[in-house]
Amino acid sequence: MARRVGASTVPVALAVVACMACGACATGDFFPDDAASDVVRDSLDRVEPPDMPVVDVPATDEGGDIDDHGFLVRVPRQHTVPTEVSGGQTGWSQAWDLDWMCTFRHAGVDATFYLQDRPLKDGGWILGGIIWQTAGAWMAIDGRVVAVDAQYDSGGNHRNDWIRVDFRGTVYRYYHSSMGISWRKCQAMDCLQVLDPADALTVLEDGCTSSRTLPVWCVQVGQDGSVPPPDDAFHKCPGDNS
Repeated sequence: MARRVGASTVPVALAVVACMACGACATGDFFPDDAASDVVRDSLDRVEPPDMPVVDVPATDEGGDIDDHGFLVRVPRQHTVPTEVSGGQTGWSQAWDLDWMCTFRHAGVDATFYLQDRPLKDGGWILGGIIWQTAGAWMAIDGRVVAVDAQYDSGGNHRNDWIRVDFRGTVYRYYHSSMGISWRKCQAMDCLQVLDPADALTVLEDGCTSSRTLPVWCVQVGQDGSVPPPDDAFHKCPGDNS
């Protein structure tokens, strides 16, 4: 049973994960080999956004529920962020916080992952829209909640989003094991890749092939702070014949 916490009583000692500049970081190692031709055609997904200054995101007192895992699940808020697209246009956009709750299973470890993201700027469609900054990330394991380093990326032009997590000295990436027409996802992140800690890019163990050998499931936290059940609803995307 979740415990309701008022905004005036929420402790603000939750660890704040250091901001990591977001970009479309995909490389050839990111995708299954049989998708190489699609990756070349869809190279816009990997356009890097320009460097931008680090902006501190303080641990804010936003209220929410303490769930059965021990996470303080915040109520997302809407923000006004600058628009800075590649063509030089500027302005302002409205964007909500984007929070994720995911299962985690690897090497005998069964845990739950929770990520809070804050919109930083709107980079326009070619960069995938909103560029995100991590506000906090945690793993719940063995009855304890521990802070972890994590980064979310909306996935560029095709929105094939991913989350990279550093947990117990290993780097993981939540990604998608099935893509539809024109190499586009059709559901939430559903699998794990184990990355080389030396570059956080090279895939050492790929659980996101068509066999989906490292299955997980992610759900987006609702704008009212509600969390859908993390029931694995995986299915092959229309057009995926792998």
